[in-house]
Amino acid sequence: MEVCVDSIRSAKSAMDGGADRLEVCTCLSTGGLTPSLGLLKGIRSINPDIPLMVMIRPRPGDFVYSDLDIMQMLAEIESVKAEGLADGFVTGALKVDGSVDEENCLKLIDACYPLPVTFHRAFDLTCDAVHSLEKIIDLGFARILTSGQSKNAKSGIEVLKILIQRARDRIVIMAGCGINDKNVETILRETKVREIHSSASKQVKSKMEVAHETVCLSKQSGDEFAWNECDDKVVSAMMSIIKRTVFTFEEPDEVTSNGSEVNRTNGH
Repeated sequence: MEVCVDSIRSAKSAMDGGADRLEVCTCLSTGGLTPSLGLLKGIRSINPDIPLMVMIRPRPGDFVYSDLDIMQMLAEIESVKAEGLADGFVTGALKVDGSVDEENCLKLIDACYPLPVTFHRAFDLTCDAVHSLEKIIDLGFARILTSGQSKNAKSGIEVLKILIQRARDRIVIMAGCGINDKNVETILRETKVREIHSSASKQVKSKMEVAHETVCLSKQSGDEFAWNECDDKVVSAMMSIIKRTVFTFEEPDEVTSNGSEVNRTNGH
């Protein structure tokens, strides 16, 4: 179980709950951005041994990057590696047509070497899931984080099953998005996925006694003075479910189609 965190408090809660690995980023509300060195150093000071996968994403929005974006991403990778703060990285890039940006992905992978790299949920925006899977394998990524090109991993179960079948252990398919203690067992049993990704979070309300309702600090809707933090109790509950969910991994049947299963399943 990999828990995504964007603060030291969330990281500590994830570790207290028994998480196996952390994905570290900032601004989870926008899908995650590159974390600061201070955040990474703070987490390492609490536990120097837990594996940290570091998000490399320069801005919110899509995953089509300019030369300046790539320059920033390469510099961020260099800085994190120089400090010895990462056990791996999480990144990815697409072209405007929704295909994998192989040229820029190779630059990023080369910069991360020899550390493993996860292709993040940019995968869920690709125009052809099976073709993109093969490209990502060829590029040398270690895993793909995906909801099965759906709004969450539970609704993407059928596509996750196809991706795992097509991957045939050449790459790890890690299910993520909306996974919690209420649905993790179903997702595990249905897909036979070997890794899951979750924020395991709860909303935290501001303790401020004075608030100016006319003051707005961001464009987000709802209570902008509330935020989400990892809940160690949710992590612990999920870990307990994972440990007791025992099933047999079977060799998948050969898949011979060109990916039409995925196209029928998710509407692409």
